[in-house]
Amino acid sequence: MNTQEILLQIVGIHLFLGISLILISIVLFIFVTKSKVYLVITSLLLLTFAHFYYYLYYTGYLVNFPNLIFAYPILNIAGHVFLFHTFLKILMFRNFWNRRTLLHLPVLLIQMIQVAPLLLLDEQDKILSYRNQREHSTPEGIAGWKAEYYFYGIAIFYISFTMFLFIKKFFPNLLSQGNQKSKNNKMIDPEYVRNDSNNEIKLESKRDSKIHKFTWIPFSSYIVLILSFLSWMLVPNIIFHVIIPLAFSIFVPVFLIGLIFFPYILQLGVQISVPSDFTLPKYAKSNLQNLDLVALENKIHQLMEDKIYLQEDLNLPKLASLCKISIHQLSAYFNLIKGVKYPDFIRKYRIEEAKILLIERKEWNTTRIGYESGFNSTSSFFEAFKNEVGISPSEFRKISRTR
Repeated sequence: MNTQEILLQIVGIHLFLGISLILISIVLFIFVTKSKVYLVITSLLLLTFAHFYYYLYYTGYLVNFPNLIFAYPILNIAGHVFLFHTFLKILMFRNFWNRRTLLHLPVLLIQMIQVAPLLLLDEQDKILSYRNQREHSTPEGIAGWKAEYYFYGIAIFYISFTMFLFIKKFFPNLLSQGNQKSKNNKMIDPEYVRNDSNNEIKLESKRDSKIHKFTWIPFSSYIVLILSFLSWMLVPNIIFHVIIPLAFSIFVPVFLIGLIFFPYILQLGVQISVPSDFTLPKYAKSNLQNLDLVALENKIHQLMEDKIYLQEDLNLPKLASLCKISIHQLSAYFNLIKGVKYPDFIRKYRIEEAKILLIERKEWNTTRIGYESGFNSTSSFFEAFKNEVGISPSEFRKISRTR
C-alpha cells in the first residue's frame, strides 16, 4: 500500500468524523435545552468544516468548491478563538460575550488581511493556486507561509491558555493562588468534609496528598500536547500531519459534551470561601451535611447573574425553592458559608444595581431607581442605600457627575 492509498484512507476517517459531528450536533439541538449547548454545537460545526476541508484537499475534490479554497485559514483561526471562549463559558470563568471577547477580534482580522488578496482571485486562479500548493504544502499552508505560521503561533497560544484554565479549574492546588488564603476568609473543600462517630467534622488530608502526588499529570499532558503540536508543524510527513488533528477532534467534542451532560465534573478541585469565624462544629450541627455546596454556590451565582434580585417579591422561601433545597438549608448556607444573613446578601446586589442606574439612567428620579433595583418602597431603598454607601442616592448621583 503506497502513501497515497494510506492518505486516502485517513482522510476518509476525517469525512466520517465530520458526518458524525453533524449528527451529534443535530441530536444536541433537538434533545438538549441547556443554553450552553449552542456554543458546543457551533464548536462542533467548526470542527466539521476542518474535517471536510481535509478530505476535499487531499482527494482533489476541492476544485469543485473554489470559493472554499482560501476560507480555511480564516475559519481555522476563528475556530480556535471561538473554542477558547466556549471553554471559558463552560468552565464558568466568564460569559462568552463581553468586552474582553472583542480583544480577540484583531487575531482574526490579521489573518483576514493576509488572506484577502487570495480571496479576491477569480475561480480559475484559485484552482490553479490550489493545485500548485497541494504538491508541496498542507491545508494550513494553502494561503502561504506567513498565514501558515501565524496560525501555528495563534493555535499554540490558545491551546496553552486553555490548558492553563484546565489546571486552574481542576487542579487549583497546583497553582500558587490555590494555596493562598485571604485575611478574612478560609477555604473549605466540600470533598474533604466527613463525619466521624461523634458527629464532628474531620478534614481528610489523604486526598490533598494524592493531588500533589499526581501533579505531574496535567503538566506532562501539556508538554505532550505542545510537543505533538510542534511535531505536527515541523515534521514533513504528510501521513503524520493528517493523523494528529484526528486526536484533537476526538478529544474536544468528548470533553465539551461531557461537561454538558455531567456538569458535576466542574466541581472537581473547587474550594468554597467561608468567613473567618467559620467553625467545623457549627457546620457539623447545621443542615448542610448532605448538601452539595459547590452546586448550590454555582446555582446562586447563576441566579444573581440573571438578576433575580430585581424581583420585589423575592424572599428566602422563593430562593430556596429555585435552588431546590429547604429554607433551613439556605438560611444555614448564608449564615455559615457566606457569613451574612439573606436580606443583607440580596440588599447588596440591589444597591450595586442602584449605583449603576443612578449613573446611567440620569432621566430617572431616585424613587423609580429604587423600585427598578428591586426595593419595594422608597423608604427602604433610601435607608438601605445610606447605611451601605454612607450617603443618600441623590448625593451619590451628584458626586458621580463631578467625576
